[in-house]
Amino acid sequence: MQAIWKYQLPTPGETSVLEIPKGWYVARIDAGWMWVWVSPDHPIEQVKITTIATGQRFDDEKIYLGTWLDGPFVWHVIKGSE
Repeated sequence: MQAIWKYQLPTPGETSVLEIPKGWYVARIDAGWMWVWVSPDHPIEQVKITTIATGQRFDDEKIYLGTWLDGPFVWHVIKGSE
């Protein structure tokens, strides 16, 4: 069985740990929220998510998940260790 779950993203420049069932993938990112396709019966994993601004540097271990527009600002969501 599948579902789409909604998670609030961290404030830009911050990192949050989200609990998401393993095997998830992003369906959409918009306005500070991330909708994730999940298998609810899978074990939960803790996922570090960071929101950064365009031009902000991040380490090579992080994975790009998506982008959303907020007026004149553009925010990018990445996954990985801090």
